[in-house]
Amino acid sequence: MPEGHNSKVVQQFVGYTTRRWATALYPLLTILTGGLLWVVGQYYLQARLWTLQKCSLSKAQYVCAKFVTGRQELVKVLQQPVLEDSYLSASQRQISPRSTAPALHLISLLLVVYIYDAAEDDFKVVPDMPVGTSTRIYNAQTALQHIEQGMEWSCLCPMSRRHRNETMHLYGMNDMSVVRPSLLRMAGAVFLYPPFIVQYFELACMFYTKFYMVASCLLFFTLSSTFISTYQLYKKRSELFLAVGQQRLIPIVLSGRVRATSSRRLVPGDVIVVLPGAATCDLVLLQGTCLVEESNLSGEAAQVRKSSFVAHDEGHGRAYHPETHHLHTIHAGTMVQQTWADNAADDEVLGMVVRTGLRTTMGNMLRQIVAPLDELSLAKEPFLLDLFSFCGFALILQLCIFLIAAVPHFRTHQQPVSEYVAMILGTVITAVPVAVPTVIMGANGSCMARLKQRGIDVLMVAKLKIFAAVEVVCFDKTGTLTGSVAELHGLVPVEQGSFTGLQSIAMRWPNRLKQALAVCNSLTLIGRNQLVGDDADKQAFKAVEARFLDRNSVALPLATLDGQSASLRTLRVLKRFEFDPALTRSGVIARDKSVNGALLFVRGAPHKVVGLVKGGALPSDFDQVVLEYAGQSFRLLALAAGTLRRVTAERLASMSQQEAEAECGHMDLLALIVLSNSAHSASRPAITSLQERGGIRTMMITGDYQHTAIAVARGVGMIAMDSQVVIMEAESERAGSASASAPVAQYTPPLPKPGSALQHPGQKTVSNSCQHLMFTLDRGGVCEEVDPHTAITSIAQKADAPLVEAVMRSLVVCARMRSHQKAQVMDLLGHTGLYLSPDSGNKHAQPHYMPGLGVRCMYCGDGINDLAALASAEAGMAVGAGHASAAACLADSHPSIQGVVPMLREARATQAVKMAAIKAINVLWSVKGIRFSVPQRSMIDVIAITMGIVATFKPAAEELTKERPPQQLSRHQNRALVVVGVVVVSAMFWATTSFLKHQAWFSESTGDTADEIAATVIWLVALNSAALPMATSANDTRIFCSKYSKLELILILANTTFGAMAGNTRLPSSKKLLKDSGNHAMPEY
Repeated sequence: MPEGHNSKVVQQFVGYTTRRWATALYPLLTILTGGLLWVVGQYYLQARLWTLQKCSLSKAQYVCAKFVTGRQELVKVLQQPVLEDSYLSASQRQISPRSTAPALHLISLLLVVYIYDAAEDDFKVVPDMPVGTSTRIYNAQTALQHIEQGMEWSCLCPMSRRHRNETMHLYGMNDMSVVRPSLLRMAGAVFLYPPFIVQYFELACMFYTKFYMVASCLLFFTLSSTFISTYQLYKKRSELFLAVGQQRLIPIVLSGRVRATSSRRLVPGDVIVVLPGAATCDLVLLQGTCLVEESNLSGEAAQVRKSSFVAHDEGHGRAYHPETHHLHTIHAGTMVQQTWADNAADDEVLGMVVRTGLRTTMGNMLRQIVAPLDELSLAKEPFLLDLFSFCGFALILQLCIFLIAAVPHFRTHQQPVSEYVAMILGTVITAVPVAVPTVIMGANGSCMARLKQRGIDVLMVAKLKIFAAVEVVCFDKTGTLTGSVAELHGLVPVEQGSFTGLQSIAMRWPNRLKQALAVCNSLTLIGRNQLVGDDADKQAFKAVEARFLDRNSVALPLATLDGQSASLRTLRVLKRFEFDPALTRSGVIARDKSVNGALLFVRGAPHKVVGLVKGGALPSDFDQVVLEYAGQSFRLLALAAGTLRRVTAERLASMSQQEAEAECGHMDLLALIVLSNSAHSASRPAITSLQERGGIRTMMITGDYQHTAIAVARGVGMIAMDSQVVIMEAESERAGSASASAPVAQYTPPLPKPGSALQHPGQKTVSNSCQHLMFTLDRGGVCEEVDPHTAITSIAQKADAPLVEAVMRSLVVCARMRSHQKAQVMDLLGHTGLYLSPDSGNKHAQPHYMPGLGVRCMYCGDGINDLAALASAEAGMAVGAGHASAAACLADSHPSIQGVVPMLREARATQAVKMAAIKAINVLWSVKGIRFSVPQRSMIDVIAITMGIVATFKPAAEELTKERPPQQLSRHQNRALVVVGVVVVSAMFWATTSFLKHQAWFSESTGDTADEIAATVIWLVALNSAALPMATSANDTRIFCSKYSKLELILILANTTFGAMAGNTRLPSSKKLLKDSGNHAMPEY
């Protein structure tokens, strides 16, 4: 995995074996309890552990895994035959020695396979790629070089048949069918949600007691809302699966021959011929170049050029990994549009399979959707615990009143046992409203529909409550806050060691600069005249009047020495070095016949390219010019050129960019490329609304230059224009250590509190620094050229929680961030935290855990480098996604952040409506405990259900507010409402019946008229009690939802009027009503 990746997700494994007596008793008890024991076992882990006993992991039949999130999972241990030792890591070679164990012990957690390591007595995750992948890539490329020299294709044999079969045995088929969405499975998961199980029981009781109308309507609304919301989710997940679930025939190189095999049978290490079409696995290019469209992976419809990877043996060079070498990797789910060989047109484009199935980039993201790490067990889900705690309080209150009133009644009245059972069941139903699941599904479905109208697709409905509680929103810069297309603003050429000023006319540019712009770019020729690449590169290519002769030859006019005419010159591209995030630069080697040797052109971040330039060729005002343009939100790239005197074709084939730069020696700085990438018009209003109206902290996490990032942050309103910014820096590559001598004092915050300013903005200030870190004002002095992402790594490696907390709470902009470092920031901000490896120099140090801040954090991004952050964030939103990104919970089709604020408003409104409706229904349902007739209690049901359903259709308010919807039901004020609803109405019931009994005209044998008078008065009292939950619900949703429309008010009024009229229907006899008046908590079922 990339350095610093937070790969540890399981804290502890505990082994268990079965108890024979429990194994025999468990099925019997399950049958006797009607399956209730099995249901309890599915939700409560301890119920299943009761049938097991602890043992060592080596003898375990079951393993209980405790995740870093606190979740626990019990899985069965599987056994498989021992594999070839050479395909396991050094520690895993002791997993199951042939002399001691007949099989490997495997478990599957969250669709990830773990294997038992006997040496460490622990389960270790099976690596996504086999150990030694970089060595196999190196050996394959060496064999290809030998084939070019005349050797047979049989020398290209990365794996024997036996090794290939054993690898397939361990890694399985290249198949993602396990994450294939199933409408029935998804609906079944919803219907097995505990509130639905309670609803089934209550609906059965309602049908049994002849509440046909209410029960039927409730069942219809529940089924319809569940089906609609589940089907919408199923459609979006199906689109994602279809992008990676395709199977096709793949040409594979086996024993020197090319054979066709199904893509399902591919395993890591296979060498295949890359053809246009959908990629079915992650593979690294060994030979040739491809043009790949990656919209299914990241959401942005960009065509990316992929080049062959220059491999080294793992012991003698850099190790390959798909995440760090993205521009050499074709990911599963992407579309290969075109392939071509670099040298000969008839050569094959070859690649090596590195990851298959759910281990691919896309498969891993789909796995996190199907089996997310942060998903808690149902027994520990906060919402369920809160809901049942609230309903449990109502149940205890109802039972207390029931017992107080029922005991005297049972002493004086002889009634069948069935009636007592019905009364108790009615009390349970009264305390746990049957309409709760309907309200939940209705609110979620309405929110999904409204967001869909705004072009926002919901992939994970459960995340809506997290969006409602978001405290921090982190944004990517390019393509999110600013446009994804950068335009060429101009160039600042260098002549005779000095900048000449900004120029936009190509006629004045030096010849070498024109050559660099013609070949050192992202442009690719498709067909005869179609260019694909960045718009800025196209503008520069057109400005120098260059044109492609073929994919690797470019012709352009260059001025002659006399300056009076121009001659047509041709450059032949010998090798391209695609942009490397680790180097933050790209390069190209080209040949000009007029030059003795080959030309090396390098383009990248100024602070990186300048390190390659010889001292005399660097302008003295370089830092000043860079800061001037970066401070105006311009994006800067530096161009440098050098000459390679002696380079053979064989040496060129295996040469890396760093080796080419080292062989070239010092280079000449040609120019600074100034790119304009203005912020979206929607960025500043959205940031202002989030910060000022919503009370939400905003951050920028970008891979761009730090001063450009700060300027953009000021432009969009993240940083006030008149505020001072503290810059945290790591040690400088050019100026040595920038750290202070004294370390940070323990528990001393290294940064000022947000909103406070340092006192001396006119000079450089170093305050509370620690080793390799420095904090300075952006307006004071000249900042050292540093990598801010190194500073993040430095503080994360220090076991200093106060330092990390102070820095993370004060961060506004993180610049020069790589993909996995963006994910680290999200882990440190959220609840996950980081497991960090010790420094390589300290062999005895142990990995340490750095806890997160525990804030609700959301990430908003658009590019391939945002996938890790989107997956790590508690809530992620992909912006500009033509197709939904598999890494995000939400996907917005808009190419800006204009959908963020409406989405948060809808999420908050949905959460507020759910909480308010559930509370109101519970209070109204508690009134049903009063002894009314069946029609009257049915009307209470209708009123409560109508209120809940109408509330779910309420749209969000027009503006964000700093208040957030409540996350809990079980609060003191809500319990007080239940008490008021039961006690007050019960007291009014007793007072009313007592008053009527003492009237001279009232008699037990009066007849129906007396019955109507008594029941009507009591009914009106109960009906008026509905005003309390209705008023509190309106108050709870007032600031999050729009006001009730006229149609909604008419519907509620008509419903209430109809209920009042229905309350006057024929009631039970007066004699029975008055005798049972003391039992005012006893339902009539």
